[in-house]
Amino acid sequence: MLNRKLTTFNSRTNHSRNVGNHKNNLMNRILIFIMMISIFGCGKSKLKKKEFKDSPNTSVFTTKFVLDDNKTITYVTHDNEDGSWQFFSDDKFENFSEVAKIVGLKEIVKIDSTLLELADLPLGYYATRKHKTDKWNIVQQPIKTTEHLITKDYQISTIELNIEKETSLMILLHKDGTINRKGYGTYEIDNNFYMGIDKNNLLSELTKSITPDFESLLNKVIDYPEKKGKICTLEITLSDGKETTGVRYIYGSESMGPPIPIANFINKAIELTNPWYEKQVRIKE
Repeated sequence: MLNRKLTTFNSRTNHSRNVGNHKNNLMNRILIFIMMISIFGCGKSKLKKKEFKDSPNTSVFTTKFVLDDNKTITYVTHDNEDGSWQFFSDDKFENFSEVAKIVGLKEIVKIDSTLLELADLPLGYYATRKHKTDKWNIVQQPIKTTEHLITKDYQISTIELNIEKETSLMILLHKDGTINRKGYGTYEIDNNFYMGIDKNNLLSELTKSITPDFESLLNKVIDYPEKKGKICTLEITLSDGKETTGVRYIYGSESMGPPIPIANFINKAIELTNPWYEKQVRIKE
């Protein structure tokens, strides 16, 4: 009888130990699972989408093949010279100006959201793929020389920006050193207008900033359909003494404006003429 009790007690003890071991193993598994969740996340956690640093209203280049024919974008460049973006399909063309289209960055992303994968594409790089579902192949662009940038010997250049029909900025530069300027291109109209001669060849310095992308935009009149804010009219002309070329943009102050190559050209003209202009303002005061 005593042996039976001992046997029963031992069997119960062993059973309790087995149950305890099972509980310990279960707790260890739970702890490991919790640690894995804390490290790797739980469920189908969504990765944060990339976003372009450029404003959604930034003007970008594409073609009629992408916009009108709904062709897949297979080639994207982020230009090192002026920071402009270009989004092309596989279609070939000889004259970019004949097929070029300009849209806002948000519009091109709306057409193809996979472009967000290239939001951090560095300056001076391009990306290619064959199909929309393929992974992008990213390559650094060859370093460009400046030999091909200036195709004409420009004699004179003018820039004029009107905001609600008031001249906010006017710059004229001639190869002989003549310089005219009014304003800063801001909403607050500056009515100071000065004419003079500058010994530095500012026109030559300005034309050095001309890129092939800039030249491809000449001889166009772009009237953006969706204008927000004040109506702005921008005109640029360049002349070599024989022919005059130029571009005209009509846009809203709070919507998509001129493409980056155009904006960079204007900013360069302001930068070059600022010392002379501000000196004239000080003399008048």
